[in-house]
Amino acid sequence: MARLTRTQSRQQTRERLLDAARDAFTREGYAGASVDVIAERAGFSKGAFYSNFESKEAIFLELLEAHMGEEVAISSGFAPQNASAEDAIEAIAARYASDPVDLEWCLLSIEFALHATRSPAFAERRAALFARHYAAVAKIIDAIAASAGTRIAEPERAAAVFIALRQGLALERSQTMPAISSADVQRALSRWMLGLVGLADRPSA
Repeated sequence: MARLTRTQSRQQTRERLLDAARDAFTREGYAGASVDVIAERAGFSKGAFYSNFESKEAIFLELLEAHMGEEVAISSGFAPQNASAEDAIEAIAARYASDPVDLEWCLLSIEFALHATRSPAFAERRAALFARHYAAVAKIIDAIAASAGTRIAEPERAAAVFIALRQGLALERSQTMPAISSADVQRALSRWMLGLVGLADRPSA
């Protein structure tokens, strides 16, 4: 087997640390996943961690940005092309009501938002990441609105509200005895999006 170059070895180390961090964050939450835990699960020392990532915040930001990119790519596939605005909305609502991975990341994002309230420097980095995400989600909202024959005045603000709604619903769904079901989540997201693009009179499932 060919020996890895220094660049390849470093990339492999980063990937193992990212995989370990993803596992630690989803199992222990943001607060419980320490650098020690992440490094140990990856099979490296804390020194190896800090030679690749500035901090726990930095590795979480990288993972969150990657997740956001994947989420936008999937949701973009539901944007109206041959389908109607209504069908696109129902597909997106159904996806977010049943996707366990997105549920986990919604919960982690809430933890992350709380952390940002205690760290102004980190809050600035988080805001920049979410601004890019809102812009990407706004494009999907614009496409759905155009298919419905309407226009959203502030699509990025609508994107922020949509994400906040998803996170709040995810928080309630995560409880041991949740007050709402996945069907409730789907219905809430669907009705909100239908109202946003002026199709609220359409009967919802």
